[in-house]
Amino acid sequence: MREADDADFGLLFCEARHAALYESLGWRQFAGDVLVTQPQGRVRFDVILPYVLDLGIAPRTGVIDLCGLPWRSIRARSGRSDGERSMHSIWLLSG
Repeated sequence: MREADDADFGLLFCEARHAALYESLGWRQFAGDVLVTQPQGRVRFDVILPYVLDLGIAPRTGVIDLCGLPWRSIRARSGRSDGERSMHSIWLLSG
């Protein structure tokens, strides 16, 4: 992913139980607000934690507006052998 020439940073949403893994890979928790569009309008997305990966310049605070519905085309659920499911989502963004 670090070879994504046209992206300034990666944005990842993951469950807290996976945070240590992503932090060990260089992802840092985003301390600002992530906005998404819902039927009632633009709202703060706080269902799971956002993380950023610096590919050029990654914000650590402030506001990231996804300008659309969360999970619209990039939703990914991974099944595990024990039947438990995990949710991960990665976006590549440029400023």
